[in-house]
Amino acid sequence: MENKKTFLYITALENLEEDDADLLQNLYEIAPADTEEKIRTVKELFVSSGATDKIREAIQEYTETAFGSIASLSLDEKKERGTPRFWQKPDEPQGIISLSEDVYTVVC
Repeated sequence: MENKKTFLYITALENLEEDDADLLQNLYEIAPADTEEKIRTVKELFVSSGATDKIREAIQEYTETAFGSIASLSLDEKKERGTPRFWQKPDEPQGIISLSEDVYTVVC
């Protein structure tokens, strides 16, 4: 476990009550042999603080901004034909965030 100070971590600290914020900071400072309880508690704090909702909103905003910027590019037809279409939005989004054991993943 790397205990990186991510958007989730910072947002959670900003929104948690003092006791819960202290608990989260403490959990990031320890390295228990069995990490299951630590992971479970950190995930609960992320959710209860609203940080997971805020990251979903941020991902949506940045995605829309990126697609808007790409759509406004002017490419001549020759160049456009040779450009990969990785930026095209899927018809049906599969989801924004998938929560696995200890990782939040963007899913497109």
